[in-house]
Amino acid sequence: STTVTLGHHATMSDAQPGTNGEPEGFVLELRDMRGSGYRGDASVRLQSALDQLLPPPCRYRAVWSVRGAEPMTIWSGVPPTQNFVTLGAVATPTTPEQPPSFDALRCVPKAWVQRASTQLLWDGVDACVWSSSHGLILGH
Repeated sequence: STTVTLGHHATMSDAQPGTNGEPEGFVLELRDMRGSGYRGDASVRLQSALDQLLPPPCRYRAVWSVRGAEPMTIWSGVPPTQNFVTLGAVATPTTPEQPPSFDALRCVPKAWVQRASTQLLWDGVDACVWSSSHGLILGH
């Protein structure tokens, strides 16, 4: 099986997701349920399907960062084509010169998503935070 990351998410508090009214966190896990007589064949099929249906971004764009002793950068993935979108961002404890690995985020087909209504929660100098019925969204 393979766990697929669609993006990191933020919450309004330090409470564990799914408790104290915080939205639950979900994981997408793909499994090849077909039996195979060849060792490793299932993982090859699974990786091929994953790369076609949920491709990695072609590159990352730093949308917010803090430098210093404990740097942090928020990254937005750039989808490989206009047929895909990214649902989340990736946070790394690095500077903008050190992008995350390509397997840190996967894109989804644009046909699988719909726009969510949003509300501005915080507007800063370099970034802003928006809320939707599904959680927090980092904007820039």
